[in-house]
Formats: sequence, C-alpha cells, structure tokens
Amino acid sequence: MLEEAFWYKKFSVGLALDTTFEEFEDLLNLYADYINNIYFSLPIGERFHNRFLVAQQYNNPEIVEMFWKMVRLIKRYGIKTEVVFNTRGLRKSDFDLAKKYVDANGIVVDKVGILDEYYDDVKIAFPKAHIVNSVNNMPNNIEDFSKLIHQYDEIVIGRHLIRDSKLIKYVDNVLDSKVVLLVNNGCSHTCGGCDSVEYCQYVYQRDIAKYSKSFIFAIQSIFPYEFHEHYFDFSNVSYFKISTRTSNTKYIMKCLDSYIHNSTKEYIKLDRGNYYLWSRLGWHVDYFDEFEYEEIKKIKMEICKKGISIWEGNNKL
Repeated sequence: MLEEAFWYKKFSVGLALDTTFEEFEDLLNLYADYINNIYFSLPIGERFHNRFLVAQQYNNPEIVEMFWKMVRLIKRYGIKTEVVFNTRGLRKSDFDLAKKYVDANGIVVDKVGILDEYYDDVKIAFPKAHIVNSVNNMPNNIEDFSKLIHQYDEIVIGRHLIRDSKLIKYVDNVLDSKVVLLVNNGCSHTCGGCDSVEYCQYVYQRDIAKYSKSFIFAIQSIFPYEFHEHYFDFSNVSYFKISTRTSNTKYIMKCLDSYIHNSTKEYIKLDRGNYYLWSRLGWHVDYFDEFEYEEIKKIKMEICKKGISIWEGNNKL
C-alpha cells in the first residue's frame, strides 16, 4: 500500500462551482497538501467552455463573484492555478482577453491547458506559465505523440491509454514532459475520440453488447487499489488528474480520500453510487446495482496482468 506521503501535491483537480465558498474552504483545509493545481475555464464567454453546465453557471453573477474569490483562495493555500483553453475556434484575441481578465483580478496563472493549435498564441499571452497538452487533443497512440512539434511541460493521458506504461514512459523520458494521468473520466476505449453525445452512447451500447457491462466499466475506470497494489507501472506519472468540474465539493473530497487511503470497497459498501467516483461516464450509472465488486476486481487483475486492450484503431463511423 502506498504511503500517504506519496500523494503529496500529486492531484490536479477541476474547480467545481456547485458549492459554497465555505465548503470550498473546507476542502482546501483538508486536502491542500495533496493538490498540485486546480484547473478551470474563465467566465468570459460561452465559447471558452466545453461543458454546458459550466457555461450556464457562469451566467450567474453571484457564481462569477464566488469564482474569483475561490481562485484567490487557491493561491493563498499554495496551490497552483491552471486555466484551460480546450474548446475549438478560439483566436489570439481571446487569449489576450483572458490575460487581461486574470491580471485585472490579481491572479497569476501557473499553468495553461490547451489544444495544440493554440500553443504559439498562448505562449505569447502567458509567457511564464507552464503549458499543458490537453486530453482533448485526442491522441490515439505513441505515433500521434511523436508528431508533436511543441515542447510541453505536461501532457495529459486519458481514454484507452490510461494503463499504457510504454506510452507513459515515452512521454516522460523521450518527450521530456511530465505525465498527468486522467484517472476517473471513464471514457470509451474504442471511440476514436469525442464526437457527440449520441455517438458516445452508441459506442457504449456497442461495447457492452460485445464485452459485457462489467468488463467495460472495469477497463474504463481506475480504482484506488490499482495504484496501491501496483496493478500496472505508473512510476513515470507525475500527477493524477480527477474530473470534477461538473461535480460538487463532497464528490471531490470522497474521490481524493478514496485514492489517498485506498478506500474502494468501503465506499461501495456505503453506497453503490460511489462507483461514480472512479468513472464519470454517465452511461455506466444505470448498471451500478448490477456490478459485483469482486468480479470487477478479477477483471481488472486480468486486464493489468495480461495487458488487455480493446483499442482497435480509429473506430469512428
């Protein structure tokens, strides 16, 4: 089992706006030592958000006011800030606008998560920030990563690549970028990249018909014991990213606690809905009551022991 100290400043956490300022401060009081950075999009227009809920939340002036208070609090706790630009169609003027807004609010941006096409413009707007290659760039294999012409401080790895130790080593040792492993998104391993909600659901239904619901959930999620019991080699991972922007403070606390203290079975015993802590893909939710913990654990052991992957290349229709 991993020592608690292993997780010191290891987590990248999405800023959840479904909270109160007091609840958020409680989160930082309890978990600031484990959080490297908190990532968020800026309240400066809907084109900056790829999540409908976040865009709607920013339409509320009170939430926007709380957002800036939260970001200032993040800095006071010694946690790094990461602004994300992972939606299509942004222009140089958008990054200049973003820089003006954070400067006007007295915020120093430590990291910027981007689509690769924004690299040059973001480097000009935020010259001192570390640049993070977003999972939304949708690379599918080592070859895709090898084609990167920009030098990234960090690269996020997700989807079907989450247990690809060879790729993780490549990013760390060859590309000389720190690896950020996205652990709880629960994304499809056969979709070829995001397309639409309808396509996502279609892929899920296709996959569970071929492999079973339990197998798909097992391969698309990472349970805490997979780290604590060293199911696969994650020694080249620098940070563990958890998807939390559309959740709430309670979810974040439970998710962090589960990974830090290896509390998988305990959370499932409390509430089968806690399967959601480790795989946020909504299509799984309807089947939580059917899942058997020991069966999923056995599947995960086989996945890691045999290096099982169901990725077959770009399967998009």
